[in-house]
Amino acid sequence: MTLNLKGAAGRDKPQPVHSMSEVKNNGGLAFPEAVAVSPVGDVYRGLGGMSLRDYFAGQALTGLLATVTGDVSYTGVATVAYACADAMLAERSK
Repeated sequence: MTLNLKGAAGRDKPQPVHSMSEVKNNGGLAFPEAVAVSPVGDVYRGLGGMSLRDYFAGQALTGLLATVTGDVSYTGVATVAYACADAMLAERSK
């Protein structure tokens, strides 16, 4: 697979990864924390932590940046990283 991670004329041009009207599956929390456990064992999760989508994108970003040489559009790399994360979430939900 060949990825074009360079922006127009070698410059970053901020572009949204998705529009505000789109609802993305974020996969829930990557590292949910329990804040309470009932006497019967029900766990009530906390709201803190990053989404699984953000975690997957961060993992993809690490690999992408490790293989990039020369000028790079960080916006382009971020877009590709989130595309990888979305693909992983889609595969995970099958």
